[in-house]
Amino acid sequence: MKPDLLFDVRLVDRNVTRGRMTQAELDKHLAELPDTADNAANLEASLAERLAVTPALEIAAAAKAPAGKKSGK
Repeated sequence: MKPDLLFDVRLVDRNVTRGRMTQAELDKHLAELPDTADNAANLEASLAERLAVTPALEIAAAAKAPAGKKSGK
């Protein structure tokens, strides 16, 4: 198995369970990962912004719905 897939977050539990690596190897790998928190962006959204977008989404969904049927509610 490719080393990239061995530690793939979607497969890591399966790889430990099937004996492809030990929990100790996984813990060591995780401890060696660099801290990249400084590269993260902080995203904020207010409730007002969400409420402004929601009606437009409902109108678009209603326009796509088949005639005679109401969308999602």
